[in-house]
Amino acid sequence: MATAMQHDEEDDVSLNEPVVMDSIENQETSDVLPASRKVLLVIKKAKIRTNYDDKDDKSAGNVKRLSVQYAVGDDGTDGEGKNKNRRLFIDYVIAFTSGDGVRESDWWKTKARGPVKELFTALGIGLNPPPPIDQDFLESLEDREIFADIIVKERQQKTDQVNEKGKPIYKNTGEQENDLRNHRKVGDHEA
Repeated sequence: MATAMQHDEEDDVSLNEPVVMDSIENQETSDVLPASRKVLLVIKKAKIRTNYDDKDDKSAGNVKRLSVQYAVGDDGTDGEGKNKNRRLFIDYVIAFTSGDGVRESDWWKTKARGPVKELFTALGIGLNPPPPIDQDFLESLEDREIFADIIVKERQQKTDQVNEKGKPIYKNTGEQENDLRNHRKVGDHEA
């Protein structure tokens, strides 16, 4: 993580001698947390993000996501405080439109919003129908706690290719990212 400049430091605007660094090959660039079970997570912030199929045509299809920033609780990822207060950023699909029919598969109809259903259930939020997600709702999530399993998965990226059904093909990028599974109420936690 980059650090802020201290008051007693100078900004080297005119560099007369080059700065020589030793090898940085072994430096970590990932903020991915290790896979961990039953981790206490505190919601720090929530917002809505919308991804449009065509950024120039907002009437085309889109996916709306509940984007949640979590902090790892006091017990950390290992039960002894490791990774306490580390942040996780998780997106949950909450609504979508098909545009040209790209989101009409069974996955979109029956599974895309499964993770947000788990989250709402863990928070005691009604499902039929869920409350409107507005600024008041987003603010009401702050400082609420859940337990969840942190998983590590390979990040995928959309390619320009399509499969035989005309659907986009995704490929693994070689990078890892975190996701959450098995969201549970804090009162349901088993020691």
